[in-house]
Amino acid sequence: MGCDIHPVLEKKWTHPKTGETKWVGQHAFPYVTIKEVWKDGAVVATNVWHSPRAQSRDYGLFAKLAGVRGDGPDPRGYPEDVSDLTLMELGAVGGNADLHSHSWASAREWVTACISLEEDLPELVLTDNEDPRVKDPYKHYLELDIETYEDDDGLPMDCPDNYRVVFAFDN
Repeated sequence: MGCDIHPVLEKKWTHPKTGETKWVGQHAFPYVTIKEVWKDGAVVATNVWHSPRAQSRDYGLFAKLAGVRGDGPDPRGYPEDVSDLTLMELGAVGGNADLHSHSWASAREWVTACISLEEDLPELVLTDNEDPRVKDPYKHYLELDIETYEDDDGLPMDCPDNYRVVFAFDN
């Protein structure tokens, strides 16, 4: 029997007036992939919210993230401040109770784990800066268009630290 990963992308949201922060579920993939986005009668984007490694059985990644199907760290469980979407999708509230090894990874940890499994990447870094894995790994591995910029106070508005992936596995 195979093992699949069920990931949910979360983003840290900050209330503009109170400054209160909360993690909000952005997308449960790979099961809610938007294949095409249309505007004015033409396709403007394809495979939105698509993660190449999350859509296949990648036991190397599963092991690196939570020790599932290989040596790696123990699963972390749910984060304390997990989003409602994650609780719904991953079994805690009316979701799939057959899931196991619940864990999470920051966007940086997820991308680092994915990159570590790319055997040809060291050569590409030296020879092909246009390869999407080199040019924009957050876009390639998580479909995140992250551009770090600052608000009026010089604080980062959006960066990889504002994203995480909460996940569980089935067999």
